Amino acid sequence: MVSDELRRHFLDDRFVARVMARYRLGCIEETGRDRDPEHEGRMRRFKTANGSYVLKLHHEYTTQEVMTAVEAVRGHLRRNGFSTPGAVRTQRGEHFVDDDGRLAAVFEWAEGRHSHHNSTVDLCEVAEVQGRWIEAMQSFDDSVAISVLRQIRRRKTWAWIVPLDDLAGAVKKLNPVEKVRSFKTSASYHLTYLDGMAQVESRWREYCNMVKEHDVQDLPHCVTHGDLWAGNVLLGKKSATVVDLDLCSYEPRMADFARMAAWRYDLLQTEGISKAFSRFQSRTFVDREEIASIPVLMVSHHMYYLLMHCLLYTDEPEGCAGYLVEKTLPSELRAFDTVVSHFSDIERALCRA
Repeated sequence: MVSDELRRHFLDDRFVARVMARYRLGCIEETGRDRDPEHEGRMRRFKTANGSYVLKLHHEYTTQEVMTAVEAVRGHLRRNGFSTPGAVRTQRGEHFVDDDGRLAAVFEWAEGRHSHHNSTVDLCEVAEVQGRWIEAMQSFDDSVAISVLRQIRRRKTWAWIVPLDDLAGAVKKLNPVEKVRSFKTSASYHLTYLDGMAQVESRWREYCNMVKEHDVQDLPHCVTHGDLWAGNVLLGKKSATVVDLDLCSYEPRMADFARMAAWRYDLLQTEGISKAFSRFQSRTFVDREEIASIPVLMVSHHMYYLLMHCLLYTDEPEGCAGYLVEKTLPSELRAFDTVVSHFSDIERALCRA
């Protein structure tokens, strides 16, 4: 039996019926459920006489305040010629439904081909979309939405949405390394993981010096997508469509490009980063100071996952926690070290673009 508490995290037929009754969509037919493990049970696709739609159950930590801020971002993008699926209004004119504390929304279905994260050509397309995003968001001046999106906020039981220039604030608030050290378990690999915490702390000190040297918090900021990688960009014949704006943050405007460059550095290397950045700059001018900050923001991406995986260790069953010890933590440490060792090469490649 599934507990009532667990059931609240997923779409069930009765909940779907109650939510869809709030909309004027006419006769609807369910055409699919999300099979992505990350979203399983949280999304359903429907077809009506007027088109196709997606019902999305938002994460239990999402608030009405955040959803309103994200909707303000979505509206601004659309007014500035950006393609992103709009939230359908309910019969009462609302952008989302609050059903006993469970927040859900219906979005227009977006057509297009998912860009491929293993294709340098597609990643260059994504880089241009990132440049267009910054171009559009320079004029976004909704102070209420910005105030909401610049905060560290809960994302999952073990993860937070953290602006890349505010990791120090997140570490102070979450104290991940100390939580691991105080975590009680008899697992044989626990001492190995505790030894790994010393390496995490060493990288953390190195990272803090980088951030201070490059004045990351003084860089130009804007509202970023927060997860603008290949999976969230649909490529069409005439234009690209951006989806899943849930992780929007107010942070250095180069953060989305840096995340992608860090995540796929194994594929792109310095030559690929140069090509992608050239496409990025075709839409947005970047000065030398911002260029120099990109390797630091790439390291920030890996540091974020190092710290979040520390917290995940205390939240996982033993088999999964063992995998973190043997695979995930060493992999994240190597990724951090790789970018640090290639700092100068990356900066030169960006300057050539």
